[in-house]
Amino acid sequence: MYKITMFLGALLSLIGLISYAVSAFEHFTAALPLILGLPIIYCGWESARSPEKRKLLMHIALTCAVILFLGSFMRIVTMGPHPDRKELNKVFSLWGTTVITFVLIGIYVQSFLAARSGKTTAPAAPESTPAPEPEAPSEPKA
Repeated sequence: MYKITMFLGALLSLIGLISYAVSAFEHFTAALPLILGLPIIYCGWESARSPEKRKLLMHIALTCAVILFLGSFMRIVTMGPHPDRKELNKVFSLWGTTVITFVLIGIYVQSFLAARSGKTTAPAAPESTPAPEPEAPSEPKA
């Protein structure tokens, strides 16, 4: 799980860095995938180092992913159906961020549900066949 978190956080950071550079470092919002991708990478890296904190760190990474997903998705909705040619960088950045964070959220939710179901159901004890009862000593035949 932590490897996927670090990889997708790195993709988000790369998208943010490229978008911010293409916007000539003018639009600070283009760097948001970078700004929120770095804590996601850190959470993945730190959960690999200290498994006892993994639950907390994955919830922090999920929170960053949800914030990023909501922000990018709302910008896509308000952008309109036909963006200008000058806004192609924004379109690719928003769609890339939205898709990556959607996948990341889906993976986190699936993992959390699997962990939750593993805790609520006790593992079934292997059924053993009952040992045959010892036979009563038979009486000698005369």
